[in-house]
Amino acid sequence: MNFAGKYADELTARAFPLMRFEAGVWRPIVENLADVEDAVLTGLKDNDPTETKAPAVQMANVNRLVEKAVAPVASAVYLLAANSTEKSAVELADNESSFVVKAVAVAAGLSLFHKIRKDRAEEFGRRLTAEAVPTRDWWKRQRLSTLRRYQDALRKGVSEGDDLSGLIARVRGDAVRVHGKTTYPNAIIRTSEREARALVETSLSKLENDVRFDTYKANSELVRGVQMMNPLDNKTSPICRARFAGGAPAWTLDGKPFPGTNIPFPGMPPWHWRCRTWPIPILRPHRELVQSGALSQTQHRELLKLSKEKKIALDGKPATVTGFDTFFARRSERWQKSNIGKRKFELWKEKKLSFVEMIDQSGRPLTIEELEAL
Repeated sequence: MNFAGKYADELTARAFPLMRFEAGVWRPIVENLADVEDAVLTGLKDNDPTETKAPAVQMANVNRLVEKAVAPVASAVYLLAANSTEKSAVELADNESSFVVKAVAVAAGLSLFHKIRKDRAEEFGRRLTAEAVPTRDWWKRQRLSTLRRYQDALRKGVSEGDDLSGLIARVRGDAVRVHGKTTYPNAIIRTSEREARALVETSLSKLENDVRFDTYKANSELVRGVQMMNPLDNKTSPICRARFAGGAPAWTLDGKPFPGTNIPFPGMPPWHWRCRTWPIPILRPHRELVQSGALSQTQHRELLKLSKEKKIALDGKPATVTGFDTFFARRSERWQKSNIGKRKFELWKEKKLSFVEMIDQSGRPLTIEELEAL
């Protein structure tokens, strides 16, 4: 296995503690969101909007309940979410650059990289984004969306003649007994919980990849380019299926494609919500590293003393990865249909469409109608 493949293994192993770290960020936020639901239910019981029979007054009561009883609680919960996410991101940033340095050392057999400055890494945490929008703005949007969902549900309830129990049912959804415990899987707050988790995971994924890439660029004298890696399984998105159709794509640090990569550089992942794609560095081959003036005398000596096997592993090439087209073709027909749908499966089989051809140039998945027109 060459250096890129070994580094990819280190990054794959890193994914597990990172998932636990991210869970430690989003779980308390999800737990705090219960306060918003409690504020709605308490407000309904304390000030039943249906006590009066006048529709206009009922609507006004709903609006007042949301604005006076629920909005302040939501503001506090979402501000805490924004602050805790940013704090966690700042803490993680420097650690992630340190991880890159260690992972390169393990994969190469000697220490080669230096990390980026701590203040620079932490600035990525303070400028946290998802889908090119500041994460703090997303928290504000989620707060407003949560309030709107409650307001819309309650307004619809009073317009349809619900009594207090009917309004509560709209807030909580259907009760389900699981292991002797009553749960409400389709409660309004469940949507807010999913949104919060996705925002934390996507924002921190963006931070991790930006810090990694910045560390690669800080060591650009030793790096030929960057290659993207993805688990490639039944959870892989249409965008990532397409971009990994022919294998794991690779580009130089200035965005020029490596041989075998036929798509322009789309920027650092995440490429969509909860994207699982990450970048790995492609080092220069051993001969070029030896000739590089970027190494210390100690590093130069250690590089020359590497075993033949480790020198060969420093081949300057991307990791060899099975493309999604090949991976997909190896799966059973049942699995294939369940993952892309019967009609897309038929088009894939009849027209021999690759997954690259199933999205447009901007990365948007094509519709069945658009695929049929190809």
